[in-house]
Amino acid sequence: MVIAPYAVFQQRQLTDIESLQATHDRMHSEVSRLHEENLRLKNNVEELEGTVMRLEDVEGAINMLTETQGLSVQEFSKQVEDNRQILAKMQNNLKTSVLQNLLTVIMRCDTDGDFTVKEEELEGLLKRLKSITGVRVREESFRNLVAQSNGNIDAVMEMIKDVMDADNPNGKQNENPIFELDQSS
Repeated sequence: MVIAPYAVFQQRQLTDIESLQATHDRMHSEVSRLHEENLRLKNNVEELEGTVMRLEDVEGAINMLTETQGLSVQEFSKQVEDNRQILAKMQNNLKTSVLQNLLTVIMRCDTDGDFTVKEEELEGLLKRLKSITGVRVREESFRNLVAQSNGNIDAVMEMIKDVMDADNPNGKQNENPIFELDQSS
């Protein structure tokens, strides 16, 4: 008679352990994927830095050509402006990639799919957000906003929208953004 309740208790313990192991395996897989994504983003940043250096070299070479071949200053200015636009597009592509990673991490941390960040999901989410290259997270502000919104993912998405609006002259400017793109990465 005493054995049946104890067997049920042991079965629940085994089920809990299996569930924890599956969660651990998923988190390990996600961390590995994010590590690979960070490496890819780091390579993109290094490539952009190399491109900037090459553009500066090209600018110097064009200056020399302008002096020796007598090209007009207007033509040279147009080429420099074209190079600036190309660089701006490349930086925008990098920003878009980082924002996409933010969205992916946030959505994947909602393990039960209820569009709410629960306390048990919050630590894993913060850990993953901090591991994204090119993003700084103000942890205390993030925790406060999640608590104020009862973990509503829409509020977290608004934080990301603030990052996108920061570069828009007509967008709202948040003086203390929770996410900041690190332009030096």
